[in-house]
Amino acid sequence: MGPSIIGFGSYIHTYETGRETKLPLTSFSPRKQHLVLYVLNGFENQEELLNDLSKHKTGNICLYINKLADVHQDILEEIISSAYLKNKRYADNSEKNTQLGIGFIDPIN
Repeated sequence: MGPSIIGFGSYIHTYETGRETKLPLTSFSPRKQHLVLYVLNGFENQEELLNDLSKHKTGNICLYINKLADVHQDILEEIISSAYLKNKRYADNSEKNTQLGIGFIDPIN
């Protein structure tokens, strides 16, 4: 993870290739051109929420927003919460995370 990325929580993600990496449960990067949120993980209703969000771009797991005033903030909050909860469920069900003793504080509830 780069130095300009701000992350919340962490878990061990195992790729289909077997490679493992430690990732934040949700993260963002306040860049000069866009605010980048790393939240597009295929959570339930992702496409529907993106359609309702308003002005944005996407790429792989990234959601690009020029400024917060460009989007519906209640929809953005739901997107971030949904992505976080999907990653948290994955982490809570992962044997590797349990073995490493990675615990989580849920800032949403």
